[in-house]
Amino acid sequence: MIHYTAGRPKVYVETTVVSYLVARPSNNRAVSDRQRATRWLWEEYPHTKEMHMKEPLEPQMDPILEEAYRIKAEFAAQFNSLEELYDYLKAREREGEAQGKIYIDPPPPPAERRK
Repeated sequence: MIHYTAGRPKVYVETTVVSYLVARPSNNRAVSDRQRATRWLWEEYPHTKEMHMKEPLEPQMDPILEEAYRIKAEFAAQFNSLEELYDYLKAREREGEAQGKIYIDPPPPPAERRK
């Protein structure tokens, strides 16, 4: 015979769902909709506040920004000043040009294009 006990069921909530709750609002429409739905669910259903997290929440960082910080730290460890870094990069550019590589300036930011 099966005996049922009174109590609340335990549910595993994927960490990406929780990330929608704590992340900054996204410009991506689909992600933004999921964030709004998650916030609505969290506020509308009081029992969701009793959840216990098995995995610690870590602040989400943009992977590109994270890579930029890594490169910055690498350059800071290798060069003593911006001038030293500039000289190194210019020397690398001259080496590339000697090998036939062509360097072009990046396009201007959108605000400057309209002028």
